[in-house]
Amino acid sequence: METQPEKYRQRLRGKGAACSDSHQSYWDEERQTGADDRNIREANTADLAQLVTLHQRSFPGFLMTMLGGRFLRVYYEAALECTGTLALIAEEGGRAEGFVVGYVAPQEFYALLRSRRLSLALAAVRGLLLAPGLLPRVLGNLRRLRRFADCSSHAAGGAELASIGVLPAGSGRGLGKALVTEFIRCARTSAVEYVYLTTDAVDNDNVNGFYCGLGFVRSNTFLVPGGRLMNEYTLPLENRAQ
Repeated sequence: METQPEKYRQRLRGKGAACSDSHQSYWDEERQTGADDRNIREANTADLAQLVTLHQRSFPGFLMTMLGGRFLRVYYEAALECTGTLALIAEEGGRAEGFVVGYVAPQEFYALLRSRRLSLALAAVRGLLLAPGLLPRVLGNLRRLRRFADCSSHAAGGAELASIGVLPAGSGRGLGKALVTEFIRCARTSAVEYVYLTTDAVDNDNVNGFYCGLGFVRSNTFLVPGGRLMNEYTLPLENRAQ
């Protein structure tokens, strides 16, 4: 796999994957209602329980959710403590409706998370007892965590957009777009060169189209433990409007 930053920039300059017109038009037509009472703010340690709840409600049936609230608490506690984390919460009418979490120094975060792997393992026990079939995926992700901590392929100049979720009640109102846009703005002030993310490649057309519509370019497709096919998207920040 081509994962070095310079290889990404070369591909982005001339070999990026284009988005389909149907994806572009779908997101162009996304309704923008509810923006008048919208507030996107930085999350802090006092928001830990709220982030866990937002994740659980935004991602039912996903691996981290199935591992349980204690697991999510350990993960987001590390995220909020890491100095290179960008964590935002979107509120409408005073209610939290969505969130985004990412890292301007991914290697730093994954090194911190790896140092808490025992806490992560203990927190995951209940979820694994309820669904033992998750164990191979968990072990595979732990191996990936070690690689990320030791030598992140994006360590120089890349900010990772790791998680973004919008509650079902808040979907279709442009909230996801607003969160990503604000994340990009914050990343730019941290002097990173590009933002990258991964998402499912299969049966996930709307989400892939969403990122294409925001200017992201598919830069890689790869398999993760369990045979899950993922797309990686990158958005260069050089020469973008300040």
